[in-house]
Amino acid sequence: MVTKISRLFKTNIAILIILYFLSSSIFATDIIRFGKVIMPIVIVILWITNIYINKLSIKKTDAVILFLFGLYFIFAVLSTFTSIDKIITFSEISGLIIMFLISFCIIPYYIDTENKYMEFIILINKILTLLLLLSVAIGYNNPGLTYTNYGNRLRYKSILTNSNALGSYAMLGGISSLSLIYLKGEKRYFIPLIFNLSLLYLSDSRTSLYTLIIFTIIIVGFYFSSKGKSFKLLMKILKAFSIIAVSILLLVLLFNIENISFVKINSILSGRAELWLSPFEGFTASQVLFGKGSNRSFINPHNYYIKSIMSWGLVSTVIFIIIMAYLLIDIIKKIKKTDNNVRLYITLSIYISFLAFSFFESMFFNIGNLASMVLWIHLGLSLNLTKE
Repeated sequence: MVTKISRLFKTNIAILIILYFLSSSIFATDIIRFGKVIMPIVIVILWITNIYINKLSIKKTDAVILFLFGLYFIFAVLSTFTSIDKIITFSEISGLIIMFLISFCIIPYYIDTENKYMEFIILINKILTLLLLLSVAIGYNNPGLTYTNYGNRLRYKSILTNSNALGSYAMLGGISSLSLIYLKGEKRYFIPLIFNLSLLYLSDSRTSLYTLIIFTIIIVGFYFSSKGKSFKLLMKILKAFSIIAVSILLLVLLFNIENISFVKINSILSGRAELWLSPFEGFTASQVLFGKGSNRSFINPHNYYIKSIMSWGLVSTVIFIIIMAYLLIDIIKKIKKTDNNVRLYITLSIYISFLAFSFFESMFFNIGNLASMVLWIHLGLSLNLTKE
């Protein structure tokens, strides 16, 4: 019975990943978009049904996380009162609640050992590699379809709607490949890694590329630390690297201050600086505090925190930042207590790299994005899965 449930769950996850991918492609239809919305609900219903039929107990979730997320959702709901489109706002909040349930309650229910975690990463890697290979093959004879000229940058997008979407999936493929190289020690996973790196290069998706680079630096550091060096030494190296990088950046800015203009900075950030300065025009004080809900007329600021303040308000965003800090501290504490827990190393590497990602994209905590789903599943497992 347990084996069948596990297979059913893996099938549901596989279908969900495929729907995520297809909804970002030229083959996206209303049925596919509806399937992407309804599939997480199906996973929740199957979980509840299984618990009820088999009279199983629900795994306890960290009380602090439950309390903080409860507060977060309560204040997010307040944004519906000032929202122009209350239905979309309510549906997005419902999606965030479902994502919380999947990440912190449902996934730990099915993935309760390190071996099952490895199976989960293998599943993600296989499906993403297959989907990306098929997308390249389908678009091979349609160069006009698969390339886009954006800002005088010829960018490959395969059959996806834009190059950044391709970069995001290639980034996840690279992360899962590197994770499996570390988990299983098998060189064959270098093949999908090279494939994903090639797609990242062709897509010219800088944010996804930098995110993968940060993940690689951290996970390689963990690999060498597990070979004899201490975790404390690794953290000191990361801190020193961060301080040196910031210092170099400040020095470059200081000695080139006369040559620096907003236009240049905005150009380096692919137009994001302009977006970050303008989103709150027309907001009242109460709307800044409690948000204006989800609104399709909002300009995407390409920054999760600005988007969060716009939608759910400053109060909810501060609570969310507290949640992030709590999870980060919890992971680091567990790494210090456990001996060579590769899964926690991967989780912390994903977390830190995606934190950087969140300053340049708006999908850090969003059920509509696969990268966000992968991150929060790892965070949910970090609280529940600590040993074999």
